[in-house]
Amino acid sequence: MADHYGTIDILVNNAGTSWGAAAEEHPIDAWNRVMNLNATGVFMLSQAVANRCFIPRRSGNIIVIASTAALRAGMQMKAVAYYSSKAAALHLTPRARRRMGTVRHSRQPRFARAFSRRK
Repeated sequence: MADHYGTIDILVNNAGTSWGAAAEEHPIDAWNRVMNLNATGVFMLSQAVANRCFIPRRSGNIIVIASTAALRAGMQMKAVAYYSSKAAALHLTPRARRRMGTVRHSRQPRFARAFSRRK
């Protein structure tokens, strides 16, 4: 992508999937599917763009669209993998900030806020 269009200045991680099942009945294949897209995918794409574009230029922004579910483990919706994966993505953002660029996250479902870089 960067070869064709040039450098990337802002990466928006805005993908997600869920699987409805109680924790005690949640199939491992469904768990892996949700975790792979919602958590591992965020990490891998952020890492690739950071290594290719942000770290060499010492500039870049990563926006992670998470969910309020990342903060509400007691919600009634039966989607343990979704909660866990969104919490992982949410907690990745401040940890990655120092090396991968300026990372911002939004917890509002269906609404992303754009943040300006801190001076």
